[in-house]
Amino acid sequence: MATEFKAADQVTRERCQLLHQIRRVLELAMVVLGFVELALLVFELIGRVTRIDVNNPYMGPTDLKFDGWIGYPRKLFDDKVTWRVQLNVRHLADDDDLIPLAAQPDGPIAAWRIPSPRTFSLRSTFEF
Repeated sequence: MATEFKAADQVTRERCQLLHQIRRVLELAMVVLGFVELALLVFELIGRVTRIDVNNPYMGPTDLKFDGWIGYPRKLFDDKVTWRVQLNVRHLADDDDLIPLAAQPDGPIAAWRIPSPRTFSLRSTFEF
């Protein structure tokens, strides 16, 4: 009788292992089918996208910036030390208009950026 239980336990274990393997195969098949469906959906969406005309690109405005500086040197301590001071200005022609970065395939602007503001910096050096 003990051998019958051992044989029944062995059969039960084998059936459980087989069912577990079948379940894993079915889960894998569902995942693969899910990826296939997703790939078909992506392919369908890509197929619907308007084609980009490379012969007629969208061009943004020119981005021309002007910087300037003015400086003054002076000799100090019986001409032993040269002092220089310089005022630098970046973006002299400061423009507040937004700058387009990218366009949608059908034409409207997709992204904008804020232009850099006018900045001032003062530089002072000593040479000896």
